[in-house]
Amino acid sequence: MAVIRARMVDLKANGEGTQGFLAQPDDENKHPGVVLIQEYWGVEPHIKDLAQKLAAEGFVTLVPDHYHGKIATEPDDAGRWS
Repeated sequence: MAVIRARMVDLKANGEGTQGFLAQPDDENKHPGVVLIQEYWGVEPHIKDLAQKLAAEGFVTLVPDHYHGKIATEPDDAGRWS
């Protein structure tokens, strides 16, 4: 199994700051990239696991955090944050 490096990174978009979850193969090779969009709930463990699975297949994977660190546990919360 490939060794994966995963961490939160700072992102800038339209002058605003946010974070994203970055998962990538831990080597010096070039790899194709994928932007994985979070589900309704946010950047929760399931989405991080999917990003790491894609990285294990050779993709640099970024998940932008549209909820700024919040994870919804109720549909009403996710609806308000969307």
